[in-house]
Amino acid sequence: MGFGRFGGGLGVTKYLLECGAHVTVTDLSEESALAESIACLNDEQQKAITWKFGPHDPSDFTSAEIVVANPSVPTSDQNLVAARKSGAWVTTDIELFLRLTDMRLVLITGTQGKSSTAKMTADLLKSAGCDVHLGGNIGASLLPTLRSTHTPESIAVLELSSYQLEGLPDDVALARAQVVGITNLLEDHLARHQTLERYHRAKVRILDLLLEGGTAIIPLADLGNPPLQGEMANRLQKTHWMPFSAHSERAELSLSDGQFTRHGVAIAATSELALPGSFQQLNALVAIGVALALGISPEKVREAIPTLKGLPHRAQDLGLIANAPFAIRVIDNAVSTTPDSTQSVLESLPGPLTLLVGGRSKGQDLTRLAASCEGRVAHVLCFGEAAHELQKAFVSTVPSSTAFTKMEDALQSAIGAHASPTILFSPACSSFDAFSNFKQRALAFRSALGFSTEANS
Repeated sequence: MGFGRFGGGLGVTKYLLECGAHVTVTDLSEESALAESIACLNDEQQKAITWKFGPHDPSDFTSAEIVVANPSVPTSDQNLVAARKSGAWVTTDIELFLRLTDMRLVLITGTQGKSSTAKMTADLLKSAGCDVHLGGNIGASLLPTLRSTHTPESIAVLELSSYQLEGLPDDVALARAQVVGITNLLEDHLARHQTLERYHRAKVRILDLLLEGGTAIIPLADLGNPPLQGEMANRLQKTHWMPFSAHSERAELSLSDGQFTRHGVAIAATSELALPGSFQQLNALVAIGVALALGISPEKVREAIPTLKGLPHRAQDLGLIANAPFAIRVIDNAVSTTPDSTQSVLESLPGPLTLLVGGRSKGQDLTRLAASCEGRVAHVLCFGEAAHELQKAFVSTVPSSTAFTKMEDALQSAIGAHASPTILFSPACSSFDAFSNFKQRALAFRSALGFSTEANS
């Protein structure tokens, strides 16, 4: 259920075909919209599948033995309810992998930084000589690895979203992870989860996947969060809690005097991390904690830190704009779909800046983001469906705030105005007013700058 324009169902489809299953793919999109994803299957695989495009047919669900649902589909969806009533096993790509793999498991979640942290974790472990497979919400199904060469000592690092965690059943057999990490618990996805507590509870479900005696790396700042506090009380004697913090002696992992530290002992200088921003240092701190929890020596961790590289669209410096009338540097933080994530990057950069924000509002409070702009941002250019809402929120701290219908027009205005030497593209809103996802919006932004692909990524 849900093949996806970017191949979200591709891995599980291939795996089930290889297992000899009779596969029906049903997707609300028309076939032409899925052409790129379908082309990733060979002719034999395409012919073996029963394809259903457009509105779902309830009989496909009531006649199935197994229904694999895309994470974007709520568990309460009427077709999934009907499938369960008919005796089908309703599952997900992630559940299948967790049940079937014999690899060691590291699971990462959080509102911000989970992709970067998962990537750094995988890179640290690879540098230490481990056989590592990275997947989950970061973009690739790991089900194909079940049929590839690996050993029980191989490590799977999975980034998990709140949607993926919410879709997992309450089953102790899934408690297989040696280490789980939560980067932070902020505000997002309230349209799906309805309340902040329900969203945080979905995130904290990652602790249900931890082996008895495993390690949970958690943000010290969230220790008082009710869902996390409740889970800690339930697991007090069965889990090694490894709190982390930017600056606190109470945290096992900390950033102190320019060092990554554990129990106050320096592991490596933060200056060795070639990624800008204190938020990336915190992400690296979680990755370091995972490596240490898995028995990697501090020396090997220290050697690996300078080699860590970031993901595209995360505070990525694209350099100077070619052919611009003035020297203007562009920072691509297109991954941002929340005010908190834009604020984190904004506060890590020197001013003055021109800030591009926009898209579809999630109804989140913009007060703290607007306040952080004062004295740092010279001009705010707002675009998309939420342009006027954003302009109204920013105008008190940045009087030079302008609204545009299209992102491309806002960018051209930023270049032409030359209000500052740096443009920060960090939308702080969802992309769904004009784009299928954040990545499509990011590529449109780069195209408007003259990049036809993910240049400099």
